[in-house]
Amino acid sequence: QTLEMFEQLDETFDKTEYHLNQTLEETELLNTTVGRSSLLDNSFEKTDQLDTTFDRIEHHLDDTFDDQADDQAGKLMEKTLDDDRRPIWQCRSCSKFSRSRANLKKHVE
Repeated sequence: QTLEMFEQLDETFDKTEYHLNQTLEETELLNTTVGRSSLLDNSFEKTDQLDTTFDRIEHHLDDTFDDQADDQAGKLMEKTLDDDRRPIWQCRSCSKFSRSRANLKKHVE
């Protein structure tokens, strides 16, 4: 599931990079053309729109990945008590334990 998400993220980045490169090529072409300032302005607007879209996609994918990583980590961790009846977190895969949930989460990730 994580691999699929990385593949989708990679594909999204590739598409966005392609569109940004196209826009940059258009901008360079328009820079060499005299009297096309309105087209140049339009090209800059497109670039800004693509940058904003790319930022939104990146933010959304980061949030999605973080949520999925938290869900997966949570499934691999179990809160239990040690011999002194103090809470500890234990890895369900290898039985490693830690008093710190954050430390064990790093282990399972």
